[in-house]
Amino acid sequence: MLHSLFNFDSVGKRIKKISKTLFYITAFLEFFGGILLTILSIDSDFEDLLFVFPVIAVLGPVLSYLSCLLFYGFGEIVDNVVSINNKSAGTTDKNQYNAELPEL
Repeated sequence: MLHSLFNFDSVGKRIKKISKTLFYITAFLEFFGGILLTILSIDSDFEDLLFVFPVIAVLGPVLSYLSCLLFYGFGEIVDNVVSINNKSAGTTDKNQYNAELPEL
């Protein structure tokens, strides 16, 4: 069980999956949180913030997307490096790679 949880064979794919999951969670929370705060601020003492919360609902998911692109891009780089290493080592298995440096 723990071996499958802490498996380091396909790190790039795992980074990309975590990045997508984080984007969906944060975009959902920011969008609906902004809408909820807008509704709650209509009849409260926070009427001066009434126009800030819709901006959070719109710009929150956009900023979340941009920040998760960095993590996704890093996962893509890891996948590409492993693929290049597999091609140079002559292996075709994506989960196994040669960790030794090639002879110069």
